[in-house]
Amino acid sequence: MLMPDQIIQLSRREEFQKRDSEPIYIWVMGMSGAGKTFVLAHLKEELQKRGTVGVFSDGEQLLREVRNDTRWEYHIRNKEGFLVTNTALDDLVYRELVVRAEAFEGDFFLIEVTRGKDLEGERDLSFSRLFRDIPTHLLSNSVFVYVHCPYDERVRRNQLRTENASTNSNYRKVNPVALRRFFQEDDFEEWKLTIKRPIIELDNSREDDETSE
Repeated sequence: MLMPDQIIQLSRREEFQKRDSEPIYIWVMGMSGAGKTFVLAHLKEELQKRGTVGVFSDGEQLLREVRNDTRWEYHIRNKEGFLVTNTALDDLVYRELVVRAEAFEGDFFLIEVTRGKDLEGERDLSFSRLFRDIPTHLLSNSVFVYVHCPYDERVRRNQLRTENASTNSNYRKVNPVALRRFFQEDDFEEWKLTIKRPIIELDNSREDDETSE
């Protein structure tokens, strides 16, 4: 289970030291419920002590795109919330990511990215698909942080987000249907062999009876 002190130490690694005037793009990646928001929040707090920090969350941007989808072209509703049904909505999210990343003039740009695999094969959530369209000049200044967490543990934490009234509201419950369909596995192990940039892997498995977001 990750603790704040571990993220503080992470922020002090050599990969996060600025060497020129260009921003460092820090991608905090993993499957839904892995603990990305926890990592991103503590990284932001530490990096703000060293410069200007920008943040992009694909989850927050996805919610904006869903609200804009008033003709129901890209998503459906169910009793648990909503399901995205068209990869075109993901493309809108990452188009906005590129626009905001390229416009950022600060020091550290944090990007929270949720990837997975659609077990029904209708939506491409792969890392390979995403990074096919990310400009090379952004990738050349990128560092990747991947958060590992087993599926069963992510399901447990997701359930606690509704059962525990004291749960931090920054951590939203995921539609259980979406968690089961899209986020049991991903293509990280294959994708990381193709990226010639620093990749830091974190283990956020359950180690005791406490809850880590």
